[in-house]
Amino acid sequence: MNIKQACMTVALVATLGGAGRAFATEDVTKHPGYFDFDSVVKLFGKQDTNVEVFLDQAMLAFIGLLGKSDPDMQALCANLKQIRVQSFQMESDKVEAVEKTVGDVAQKLESQGWGALIKVRDRKDGSQTYVYMKLTNGKSQGLVVMAIDPRDEATFVNIVGEIDPEQISRLSHTIHIDQLDSLDMNIRGKHHDRSDDKSDDKPDDKKPAKK
Repeated sequence: MNIKQACMTVALVATLGGAGRAFATEDVTKHPGYFDFDSVVKLFGKQDTNVEVFLDQAMLAFIGLLGKSDPDMQALCANLKQIRVQSFQMESDKVEAVEKTVGDVAQKLESQGWGALIKVRDRKDGSQTYVYMKLTNGKSQGLVVMAIDPRDEATFVNIVGEIDPEQISRLSHTIHIDQLDSLDMNIRGKHHDRSDDKSDDKPDDKKPAKK
């Protein structure tokens, strides 16, 4: 089952069962794990959209019910308030503006108390990956992901609610969102900060590039 099929299934169940009325929802914009990355998204047009996923609290609750044989997954979904994923095709004329805006957003996140799990700027392919977590009283309240590949696409993810990064793999396998699979691999494989000025990312003119 792919993203579209999964979302259609949940939407159908929600429609038939009156999901919007069955579960009390809250103003997610007031939640500490919520982040509005519209300042980046507005740089793209509808024609640039590759993936757009929006799961609110009611839909997440139904996903938990559909997996009622898995109590851990039910608990995970019950603690989530929203999942938002947006992925856009990168065009060469947008790269500079997107990179600058993403840098500004990263600074804003840090000024608001978000902690950086991953900050990767790779000179070899020009890609950038940022993963931030918001902690309150020692508990994760949300994740923000910004991943840019100037030759391919830019992806932005906000998971609102209590989630352990180690649970992302289970979540992605349940709702079949490829971008969450990529996030899980990033967290498992890049628990370090590589900045633009790292010498191992920039071949020296006097030395052969590392293979």
